[in-house]
Amino acid sequence: MLLCVAILGISIGCSDNKDSTYPSVVLEFLTVQTSSTGELKTALLDSGEKYDILQDESEFKSSPDTTLRMVAYYDKEFADGKKGVHIYGATQAVSPIPKPLDKFEDDIFTDPVNLISLWQGFYYINLIVEVKMQAKKHRFHFIERQNTIDLQTKTRSVDLQIYHDSQNDLPAYSSRGYLSIPMEQYLQNDVQKVLITLNMTNYNGENLQRQIAYIQ
Repeated sequence: MLLCVAILGISIGCSDNKDSTYPSVVLEFLTVQTSSTGELKTALLDSGEKYDILQDESEFKSSPDTTLRMVAYYDKEFADGKKGVHIYGATQAVSPIPKPLDKFEDDIFTDPVNLISLWQGFYYINLIVEVKMQAKKHRFHFIERQNTIDLQTKTRSVDLQIYHDSQNDLPAYSSRGYLSIPMEQYLQNDVQKVLITLNMTNYNGENLQRQIAYIQ
């Protein structure tokens, strides 16, 4: 399954009260568990901390009892004697498990992206990309070109290509896309380090490589 890129278009309301204190809101990736009714229930931060979601203003709904990778504006707060998170806005990130080229049923697209940032999360590698778009839904995935393991050093090397199907969208303006590469499937067999090589084409037509190590 190909996933549409998460373009963050969420806003935070401001109070009309000039004396009000604006909350200490941060924008981060979260791993969220939904409740039996599909509401956001708990949030696992990339620091490894897990919190109940005390208030969710995003009104995001999903399937019941599901784990989701999300990008959210939130802050930490206390309620009824316990610490939790207050979500002001959220959208689902693109986080498919990479798959080999022969597992893709449709045509392969490697349309351009500009990589803004790349870093290690909690069981994920996070990346923010810039895409040029107008009105169409861009589709993303990760193509696994090579996957080898060195059992002696407990290191796995994975070569990935960013799959990007712009669907021939017009490059009217730039937006940011939020993607996460799941790491759990690469940490089997007692692997302690995953060396990721990420391949992409930018808007200058250059074929680029970026490397990052995920360390347990």
